[in-house]
Amino acid sequence: ARGNRRRARASPNGRSSTLSAAEARRVLEVEPTADESDLKTAYRQKVKTAHPDAPEGDEETFKRVERAYETLSE
Repeated sequence: ARGNRRRARASPNGRSSTLSAAEARRVLEVEPTADESDLKTAYRQKVKTAHPDAPEGDEETFKRVERAYETLSE
């Protein structure tokens, strides 16, 4: 099952689309000591502006925010 998840996350060019924990923290703008509540709050704030339907949002930024949250929530 774990291998299937990794393949599902892989981008079409063969590179993994997951972020390192440090990259994910930079995307969400949280400290290394952030707890689950802090992560969720940061994620919700970022998603509001990054969502493709938001005036300044775009799909790639939205996906990056989602990947960051997934990385830090695991």
